[in-house]
Amino acid sequence: VGHMAENLSAIEEIGLHARLAAAHNDRKSVDSMTTHQVPHQDRRHVRGMCSSVLHFTSFLCSALLPLILVFQMFWLDTALIKQGGSVAQFCWVFIPVQTLLGLHMCKHMRSSQAVRSGSLQWIVYSWLIAATSNILYFNHIDDAWPLWLTPVFYCFLTLRTLRELFVLDGPEWLDSRRVPEDAFRDRQEHMTLDVVLLQDMVWHVVIDMIDINYMMLFTEDASSIVDPIIFKAYPVQLSRIRTAIGVFITLALFFHQQSFPSCSV
Repeated sequence: VGHMAENLSAIEEIGLHARLAAAHNDRKSVDSMTTHQVPHQDRRHVRGMCSSVLHFTSFLCSALLPLILVFQMFWLDTALIKQGGSVAQFCWVFIPVQTLLGLHMCKHMRSSQAVRSGSLQWIVYSWLIAATSNILYFNHIDDAWPLWLTPVFYCFLTLRTLRELFVLDGPEWLDSRRVPEDAFRDRQEHMTLDVVLLQDMVWHVVIDMIDINYMMLFTEDASSIVDPIIFKAYPVQLSRIRTAIGVFITLALFFHQQSFPSCSV
């Protein structure tokens, strides 16, 4: 009887320890689930805020782009019309293309394919700016200040594409609990690399556009940087240099049509 009592007490003690261990494990699992849910909730909250900012930025850029285009092209056409003669006749070619470009921007203002529509818009815009700059340069027209809006136009057109960089690939990305941590981290690194490359491209294009505008400005009024004696001694050579600069400016603006991503990210 004594041995049986001791065995029963040992069994009860083992069962008590087992129940305590099970309760401890359940508490650890609950704490683990809680600690995993907090980062998921924070991540969804941050993603929602970023998505709202991107959508607002995209909408703002899309709304301002047609206004910038109309303002810039209006003053460029006005400068050509004031010149009169054969120069003013080019407006009959430019105005229809400018109108179609503006209508295309308004039509695709809320399009989710900002890269595709923006690529076409930038190509047509580069053609217009290259042709207009060529006419202004070789006809010695001083009203070329609207060309300084070209870098601004490019920045707004490019910022509109940021929303596509953060578009999630499917409904499963809406719930971060269904996405493996490694896959989510790889996606984040991919988006970060795209943003860095896009920012680098924007800086290069904007600086290049500013250099082109300064080249047109200084070439038009070269007396401030060139000795008048050189003008008198080498008039033919300086005229040829100016012609070569005009050709390079036109080609630079024309081939800047490739400065925009041509495929969806």
